[in-house]
Amino acid sequence: MATDQKIFISSTFEDMHPERDYLSHRTFPAIAAKLQAQHIPLQLLPLDLRVGVTIPDADQWAKTVIQVCFDGLQQARPLLLVLLGERYGSSPPAELVTYVTQEYSELTPDQVIAKSVTALEIEYGAFAGVTPLVRFYFRDGIDGAQVPAVFQETEPQNYQRQLALKQRIQDIFPDRVRHYRLHWDAATSKMQGLEELSQQIISDVWQLLAENNLLMQQTSQTPLALANQALTAFVAHRRRGFQGRTEILAQLHAHLNNQQPPSILALTGPGGSGKSAVFAELYQQLHTANQHIVLAHAAGANVGIGNAEAILRMWLLQLYQVLGTVPPNNLESLDINALRPAFQQATTQATQTQRVVLLLDALDQAPTDVQRLDWLPQPWPQGLRMIVTVLAGRAEDGLKVHNANWLSLPPLDQSHAQTAFIQIFQRYGRYMDGVPQSIIDAILAHGETAWGNPLWLSLAGEALNQITGAQLAQIKAQLQPGQTVGTAIVQALTRRAQGFAPTVPALFAEHLQALEQEHGFELTAAYAGCIACSRTGLRDEDLLSCVPKLLNREVNLLEITALRHGFRGQLVPREAGQWDFFHRQLREGVIARYVPSAETKGQQVHRILGQHLIALPGTDPLQPAWPLHIALGRDNRSLIEGLQGINDKDREAIAPFLLEALQLTIPPSDLIKWLIGCFDNTPPTAIEDLIWGLLYFQRLLKQQLYSVAIRQQLLLGIKQAIQPWYEQQPQVRDVSRTYGVLLSELGDLYREDLKDPAQAQECYAQYLKITAELHQRYPEDAGLARDYGIALSRMGELYREDLKDPARAQEYYAQYLKITAELHQRYPEDAGLAQDYGIALSPMGKLYREDLKDPAQAQECYAQYLKITAELHQRYPEDARLALGYGIALERMGDLYREDLKDPAQAQECYAQYLKITAELHQRYPEDADLARDYGVALARMVDLYRQDLKDPARAQEYYAQVLKIFFAELHQRYPEDAGLARDYGIALERMGDLYRQDLKDPARAQECYAPMLKIYADLHQRYPEDAELAQDYGVALSRMGELYREDLKDPARAQEYYAQDLEISAELHQRYPEDAGLAQSYGIALGLMGNLYREDLQDPARAQEYYAQKLKINADLHQRYPEDADLAQIYGIDLERMGELYREDLKDPARAQEYYAQDLEISAELH
Repeated sequence: MATDQKIFISSTFEDMHPERDYLSHRTFPAIAAKLQAQHIPLQLLPLDLRVGVTIPDADQWAKTVIQVCFDGLQQARPLLLVLLGERYGSSPPAELVTYVTQEYSELTPDQVIAKSVTALEIEYGAFAGVTPLVRFYFRDGIDGAQVPAVFQETEPQNYQRQLALKQRIQDIFPDRVRHYRLHWDAATSKMQGLEELSQQIISDVWQLLAENNLLMQQTSQTPLALANQALTAFVAHRRRGFQGRTEILAQLHAHLNNQQPPSILALTGPGGSGKSAVFAELYQQLHTANQHIVLAHAAGANVGIGNAEAILRMWLLQLYQVLGTVPPNNLESLDINALRPAFQQATTQATQTQRVVLLLDALDQAPTDVQRLDWLPQPWPQGLRMIVTVLAGRAEDGLKVHNANWLSLPPLDQSHAQTAFIQIFQRYGRYMDGVPQSIIDAILAHGETAWGNPLWLSLAGEALNQITGAQLAQIKAQLQPGQTVGTAIVQALTRRAQGFAPTVPALFAEHLQALEQEHGFELTAAYAGCIACSRTGLRDEDLLSCVPKLLNREVNLLEITALRHGFRGQLVPREAGQWDFFHRQLREGVIARYVPSAETKGQQVHRILGQHLIALPGTDPLQPAWPLHIALGRDNRSLIEGLQGINDKDREAIAPFLLEALQLTIPPSDLIKWLIGCFDNTPPTAIEDLIWGLLYFQRLLKQQLYSVAIRQQLLLGIKQAIQPWYEQQPQVRDVSRTYGVLLSELGDLYREDLKDPAQAQECYAQYLKITAELHQRYPEDAGLARDYGIALSRMGELYREDLKDPARAQEYYAQYLKITAELHQRYPEDAGLAQDYGIALSPMGKLYREDLKDPAQAQECYAQYLKITAELHQRYPEDARLALGYGIALERMGDLYREDLKDPAQAQECYAQYLKITAELHQRYPEDADLARDYGVALARMVDLYRQDLKDPARAQEYYAQVLKIFFAELHQRYPEDAGLARDYGIALERMGDLYRQDLKDPARAQECYAPMLKIYADLHQRYPEDAELAQDYGVALSRMGELYREDLKDPARAQEYYAQDLEISAELHQRYPEDAGLAQSYGIALGLMGNLYREDLQDPARAQEYYAQKLKINADLHQRYPEDADLAQIYGIDLERMGELYREDLKDPARAQEYYAQDLEISAELH
C-alpha cells in the first residue's frame, strides 16, 4: 500500500490561478508518474485550498479560513511550496490577533498583526518551522501586452508589504528561493512559460522528498503493524486526562496475578463511564512493566472486519514473534476451525515461560462471533488470564459460558472528576493560570450522574472551548461599564455550564444544535451522518465526494474542514487517515438525530457511501466495507455489480459485511427479503454470481450459529427466485451445478437444524439427480464425479441416521464407494482423493457393523480403510493429521475385532498400534491438548480390552492410572475451565470406579472415584444448564452412585435420593426434546432403576408398577416409531418380560402376566 504524503501550496489566489492550474494538471501528475515508474510506494497529495476560500466580512469566517489553512499546514508537514507574485492578499480583521496567538502558540503578535492570510501561512509554516522543508517561487514579472489587472497589486501599502515579505524570505532562506518570469499571450488569453517553472518544481519536490527519506523503496506495512498502530493511537487517546481508578486497577491486576478460576473478568458499566479508558490505562501499565505477554484488541481501534478470525490472526502473529516461530504461509487463509487450535497451542506454549494476558475492549460492540467467545482457547491454559470490558447488560452469554467474574465500574469521585475536567478544559491552552472556579462549580453542581461520567465531562469541556465569532461579538456588545472581555467570557461560560443537560445524549444534542446554527442543519447533518454511518470513519476526500450528493450542491474543503474543527473534541484520526467518532454513544446520537434507520434518509446515506467505496481502488483500506453500505442502502444494482466476476476468496471477504448489515437491520428478515428481491433485477449473466455470493453468506450464518429461521428464509428465497432460471437452461453445466449446491445446503438445513428428514429427502433427491446427470454427461470430470459422490453420501447418511432404513442407506453408500474408488484408481497419487475413498469406506463399515449386523462385510471395509490410511501415513509420516487418521482406522478395526468378531488378540494388535501412534504424536506435540486426549482415548481402549475381554483387572488398572494422569494432571488440571476436558476426566473416573466396584470388588475405592466424578458433572450441569448432553452425563453419574449405594453399600435410602435426582433430570430432558430417541431411552432407564429399587429393595410392588408402566410406554412408543430397529425392539421385549414378572411374582396376577409374556414372545420370535 502506498504511503500518503501531503504537500501544502501557499499563495494568493486570484493572481496565481495559472500557476496553480498548471501544478494541478501537469506538475503533480508528472511527479506521480515518476514515482510509479520507479516503483516508489508514495502518493503525493497537494493541498490546494483555492476552492471556495474567500474572505467574507464576518469574523467567524475569517477565523475559519485561518483554521483551514493552518490545519492544512499541519497535515502536510514537513512539505511547503510558496508561490509569490505582486499581490499581497487579504488580511483578517485585527481582532483575530488574540485568537491566532492563543490557538497557535508558535506565533507572536508581531508575526500576526496586519498580515495577509498568505503571509500568515508563511509565518506559521516556514518561519515558525511547522513545515521546515520549504521552497519559494518568486514571480519577478509578467511580460506581454494587455496583462490583466488581476495580476497586479493596486494598493501601494500592500505592494510595499509584499516587497518586504520577499526580502525577508530572501534573507532567511537564500538557497530556497527560485525566480521565474511569465509571458501573457493576449491573443489566446493564456500564460506562457509555465513549463519551465513546472520542471523546476518537479526537481525541487523530488529533492525535498529525498531529504525526508520518502523516496526509499518502502515495504508495505503488515496487518500486524497496522493493528498495533491503531491500538497505540486508541490507547493514547483514551488515556488522555485519565484520573483515579486506582482501586479498580488494583482489582484488575489482582485478577491477572491470580491462579484460580475463573480466568476471565468482565469490567462492566454504563456507556461513557470510562471502561475504555481503564482498558487503555491497564494496557499501558502492563506494556510498561513488560512482565507479561499482552494481547489486546479494542473494537474502537479495529483494522478491517474485526471478527474472531481477524483477532486470532493478529494475536497469533504476536505470539509467533514472542516465541520466535515462523508463522505458517497459509495463515491468512486459515478459517476459525484451524485458527482456534493454533491459538490454543501457541498460548499453551507461551504460558510455559510467561503469563499471557488477553485484553478485549467493548465486547458489546464486536461482531457476534466475537461476543460468543467460543473462539478462545479450549482447553484454557493455566497461565492465561483475560479481562473484557462490556456495556452493562450486553453481550453476556459468552461471558456466562466461561463463568466470568463481574466487576462494576463506579462513577468518578468528585476530586478526580474536577481534575479531569480541568485537563480537558485547558487542552487548547486557555486559562493557563487555572480554570475559573465559577465554571468548575457550575460543572460539579450537576451531580454525580453527570460529572461522574467521563464522556459527559469531555463533552462539557469541549463545548466550553468552542466560542463562535458571533458569540464573541455578542459578549462584547453586552459588556457592562468597567467589565473586561475576559470577565464577560467567564461569566458567559459559567452560565452556559450551568445550563448543560445532565446526560450524555442530551448534552451532545446541544452541541449538535450549536453546530447546526453555525453551519446550517443540512450541512451538519450530512457531514456527521456520513461519518456516523461509516464503519470506521471517513477522510476529507471521501466526505467531499459523499456530502454533495446528499445536499445536491457543491461542497468545498473549507466547509468540510470547518465542520471537522467544530467536531474536534469528538473525532479521532484512524489508521487510514479517516476521521471517526471516538465513542459509540456519539455515533448513535448522530444517527438518531440525522439518519433514522427506518426512514429513506438512512438508506440514502448508506447508498451514497456504498457507491463511493465500491468505486475506490481495491487497495484502498476503506473499500472492502462497500457491501455493508450497499446492503443497508438497499442498492440492488451496486450489489449485483459488486458480486459479478469475483472469486471465492472475495465472496468470503464480502460475507462478514452482509452479516454486519443483517445485525443492524430490525427485523433481520427485512434484509433477507431485499437480498432475495435483488434477483428480480439481475441480468441472466449475473445470476450465478449473486447465488454464490449469497451462498457464502449463508455458510457464514451457519458457522456463526445464526438464526435457523433466517437461514431457511434465505435458502428458500434463493430457490424460489432462481428455479425458473435453472429450469430454462438445465443443460448448462454451471447452472445445474450451482442449483445442485443450493439444494444440498437446503437439505442440510432441513436435516441438521430443522430435524425434518422428509423435506431433507426431497432436496437431497433433486441434488442427487442433478449431480448424477452431470457425472453422466462429463464422466471424465473428477470434480463433478466428486460432487456426485457427496450427494450419494448425503442420501446414505439421511437413510441411516434419520429414516432408520439401513438397506436404502447401503445402496447409496455402495454407489458412493464406487465413485470414490474409481477416482482413487484414476489418480492414485492424489492424497485428497485417497482420503475421500477412505472416508467412503468408513461409514460403509459402520453401517455393516452397527446396522446390518454383518461384521464380515464391515471387516472388509475397515481393512481397505486401514490400508489406505496406512499408505498415506507412510507417504507423509510428518503429517499429524494423516497419522491420526491411521490411528482412528486402527481403533475402528480394533473395536470390530473386540466387540463383534470376539477376537481380543487381534483387537490387542490394533489397539497397540493405535496406542503407539497417539503416544508418538503426544510426545512430538506435548502442548497439543487434542493429541493428548487422543492418547488418553487409546489408553482407555486398552483398559476396556484388558478389563472386559482378557479379564485382567490388574493390567486394566495400570492403564487406567495412565488415563487418569492424562485427563487430570495433563489436561483438566491445566485447563480447569474447559468443559470437554472436565467431562473426559469425569468419564475416566467413572470407568475407574466401575473397575473397582465390578471387578476388584472394592466399593470404598469405587466411591472415591464416583464422588469426584459426580462433583464434576454437577458443576458442568450448573454452568451449562441448557446443555442436554451434560445434563445427561450428570444423570448417569447420579445413577452410578445410586447403584453403588443400592447393590454394594446396601443403603436403599441413599440410593433412592440419587435415583430421584437422575429421574428428575432425565424427565426434564425428555420433556424438552420429546422427539429425541436417545433421551427417551435415558428416561426409560431411570424409570427402570427406580422401579427395581421399589420392587426388590423397598418391597413396594405398586410403586414399582407405576415406574415400569411409564418405562414400558416410552419403549413402546420408540418401537412403534422405529419398527425396523432391532435394539429398540429387544428393549421393548425386556420391558414386557419385566412387567410379566412383576404381575406373576409380586402382584400374583397370572392373567395379566400372560398378556405381557405373550407380547414379549411375539417380539422375540419376530426378531429371531
